[in-house]
Formats: sequence, C-alpha cells, structure tokens
Amino acid sequence: MRILIYWEQAAWGGVDSHLLTLLNTWPSNEDEVVLVYNKGNKGFDRIFSDISFSGKISFLPVTSFSYNEVKRKVSRGLFKILVPLVYCLQPLLMLLMALRMLFVFKKIKGIDVVFADNGGYPGAHGCMAAIIAAKWSGIKGRLLMIHHAASKANVLTSSYEKLLDRYLSGCIDTIICPSFATRQSIFDHRFFNEENVKFLVIPNGVLMPEKPITTSPFKMPDNLNCINVCVVGRIEKYKGHEDIMQAMSMLPEGIKRNVQLYIIGAGDEDYIDRLKRLCKYLKLGDQVVFTGYVEGNSISIIQNFDLLISATRTFEGFGLSIAEALSVEVPVIATSVGAVSEAFAGVVSIVPSGSAKEMSGALLQFYENRDAWKVQASQGKLRIQTYSEQMAKTFHDEFAITCQL
Repeated sequence: MRILIYWEQAAWGGVDSHLLTLLNTWPSNEDEVVLVYNKGNKGFDRIFSDISFSGKISFLPVTSFSYNEVKRKVSRGLFKILVPLVYCLQPLLMLLMALRMLFVFKKIKGIDVVFADNGGYPGAHGCMAAIIAAKWSGIKGRLLMIHHAASKANVLTSSYEKLLDRYLSGCIDTIICPSFATRQSIFDHRFFNEENVKFLVIPNGVLMPEKPITTSPFKMPDNLNCINVCVVGRIEKYKGHEDIMQAMSMLPEGIKRNVQLYIIGAGDEDYIDRLKRLCKYLKLGDQVVFTGYVEGNSISIIQNFDLLISATRTFEGFGLSIAEALSVEVPVIATSVGAVSEAFAGVVSIVPSGSAKEMSGALLQFYENRDAWKVQASQGKLRIQTYSEQMAKTFHDEFAITCQL
C-alpha cells in the first residue's frame, strides 16, 4: 500500500506520540508512507529523529490555509483585529485548503489510502480538507482519526458545521477513535450520517521498552526520603495542576514534606506564573519544580518517578501519559474523565475530577501502600502491552480493507 498521512497541528502533544508509535510498530515493510505535515508543526520536530518505519517513508511540509492555521497566524500582534473576519471565512478557507490538498495528491501519484490524523473535532480543519480532496481525487481509502472529544457546533456556525459533517459523511470510509468515550462524544455533538460512516475503536499503544532504559534526558537529585511525583504534558488550565497542588497541601505535615512534585512541560507563561503564586500561597515552597519542556522520550522521563498523576478536569480521549507510565510500571492516579475508566479501570487509582480532597486521599494511600500500588502498575503493564501489540496491526488491516472496496 502507498499511504499518505496528513497531520496538522501547532504544538506538540499526544497525537505525535501516537503517530510515532504507529509508524515504528507498523507490521509490513512492503508499505510506503508519505507523511504530509503543516509547516510549523512542533510535533513533527519532536518525533522526526525517532521515526523508524520498516518500509519506505518520505516527508512533505506544506503551507496550510486551514481556518485554525490562518487564525493562529493572524492572532499575533496587530493582526488580531482580523480574527472575526477569518472566523467568517471558514467555508472559503475549507475550499482553498481542499484545493491545496488536491494539488498535493495530483503531484504524489499512486496513493491507495489517505489517513487524516486529527486531534479533537473539528480540530485541524486541514484534516477535513484532506479527506474531501481525497474523495475528489478518487482515492479509495479515506480514514479520519479523532483522538480527543468532539466539540458541540458553535451557535453562529452550526448550519455550516452541520452541512460540513454531512458532506464529510459521504467522503469518509472510517472514523477511528482511541476509545468508546471519544466515539460517543461524536455521536452526541456532531452531525455525521452514522449509516454511511464506519466507526472503529482502536486503543492507543505505546513504544514498549524492549529492555530497561538506562539513560534519561531528565535526572532528579537523590533523596531517598521523598516520593517523586510527576505530571507530564502541556501546562493548561484544564489539566488540573491546581488540583494536584491543593491535594498536596492537604496531606499531613509529616507526609507532605516528603512529597516532591515535578511539572514537566511548557505552556502559557501567565498561567505558569499563576501556578507559582498558588504554590507560594499553599506554602509548598520548593516542593514543586517547574522543569519546562524536556526533550526526549516521555517514557524515559516518567520511569524516574515513583508516581504519575493525570488530573484532567474535562475529557481524555485515551490517556497516553497514563499508558506510558504503566509501560514502565510507574503507578498512576488519574481523574475519571473520558476514557480513563474504560481503558484503565483496575490498574490505576481513579478519583473524581476537580476533587483535591479525593486526590489527597489517593496520595496518602500511595504513600502508605507503595508495594501494593507497584503490583497494580505491573498488571497495567500487561494491559498496555496488549494494546500496543494490537494497535498497528489493526490500523494496517483497516487501511488494506478500505483501499480494496
């Protein structure tokens, strides 16, 4: 098969980790991949040097005219006044991007499958445009990946979004989701014709370490008396960092002083300053460390810690950092949002989202029963191993089927 992957995003995140795993565990060395990505895609910069595809692979950066990319570019400085205009031009930008991708497909001949790798939905409008252009080009296999929750249509553009979803229903063969929770969000909030589109759930895998990782891009000071806890990913308000800090502050004093939290990732500087002020207010002192973005494999970073916390307040399409932690038997506390219970029930400690009190209780339980939590994490590793062994093969089989129909 000759597979074209269209991937559009601005920042790095779970989508690039998933794509790296998919490429590096691909089961056939007879397939060829053309990875088309938008210029300025930080996720591509993050994973490029680690890509090890068994077949032939090539890369093509393109300038995207999609709504989200144009909006991002005009949102800087004095151009902010143009954002309302860009909002009104969504249909025109979709048409321009579809024509742009049509030109790309004509240039790259012999494509059997187009796989548009999207974050949320609508998410990256370029992914939708790629599917439309694939239909216009007569490419048989047309698949869309939606990693996160689908959003409700905006009141001002609901008619356009409904028309677009309905039109895409005639263009897409399969919509792939990492969880039934993500699939249900599409059913609840969007307008696809479910009789025309196949929905397929494929849980995320990770790159399971074949042997113990002896090197790491991140080192902590030795302190045998401390529990080292990490949060990994972009620093955004919905990720629940504030809840974790409040949970720490509720611990008994004798235990609290032995808990060290590392917040690993980049984010909006104003929000990071807010978190630092909260840290000071809660008298956590130097017990909370902001490392900034750390280059390197996430798993090699997480393995250094005693515990990972995923405190998302809203929705998790799967929970990739949770899977990465379990792959190296690091115990996890996670909030019960989206697919977390679906994917990880029984192998992580699940608490209600937004509840610092419940999270503090879970931290206390971990402190007092670390050996039992380690056993639970080892059981989680077996589950992640199963997901990881099946993921790429299931994608491959679905691609092969769609390009033959």
